[in-house]
Amino acid sequence: MTIVEQRPVTKSVIIGRVASAERRRGTESGGQRADQAAEAIKRYILTNRLPPGTRLPPERQLADALMTGRNALREALHALATLGIVEKRHGSGIYVREFDIDCLADQLSYGLREGATYWAQLLEARIETELMLIPLVARRITNERIELLRAQFAAMRDEIAHPHYTSKTDLEFHLSLVSFAMNPVLERLARAVISEYFRYTSSLRLDLVLTGNPITIEHHEPLIDALAHRDVAASLDAMRFHFRHIRTYVDEQVRQTVALTVAP
Repeated sequence: MTIVEQRPVTKSVIIGRVASAERRRGTESGGQRADQAAEAIKRYILTNRLPPGTRLPPERQLADALMTGRNALREALHALATLGIVEKRHGSGIYVREFDIDCLADQLSYGLREGATYWAQLLEARIETELMLIPLVARRITNERIELLRAQFAAMRDEIAHPHYTSKTDLEFHLSLVSFAMNPVLERLARAVISEYFRYTSSLRLDLVLTGNPITIEHHEPLIDALAHRDVAASLDAMRFHFRHIRTYVDEQVRQTVALTVAP
């Protein structure tokens, strides 16, 4: 039998353990207080119906109003600024901010962009998101909105012949499309994914290859026609067909990239 010698638990050891536990509890409770303060600030903005651009009360006044500590309040404001809910203006104060889709897109792609498959995953997310919304769009779209899509489609046709083509109108078309589902929650999700996809494609200088392809541009028309007839099944088929060329190209590029990465 092995006898393990136990070290005596001295007063200093006990004090050290207690202090360590208190520090851990303090860190945890501090984080909880910051989270609670963040929720309180959001409720304050919503309850008072503060529009974007409204300046929040000074720090001391806001902390008193929310009955929270100033340290927790500062942490909460920093977190909300990161989320794009408020904006810190140096020397001016804290302001309510318009919903920032770019900020959400940044968070969406954080830690993923370096992966070889991120582009394909992003396209997959975009396809699944838009397909999810198409039935709602087909049922809720108005004639006026159909005409808006037709106008955007005509603009894309004209722009494709321009030597300095950008995918701006194509992006606007798809953002308009998801807004016509008339569900703000799903729209925000879709806008984040679609905007990040177009931004990433642009960063790769592939706007013309993917969104600027004349064949891909023409694929928008059957989708508009199906939506005009409020035909859910035909709208889904048209959307899937629209994405087929893009998915094939992206999958092939990713395959080649992976092959080069693992090649001896």
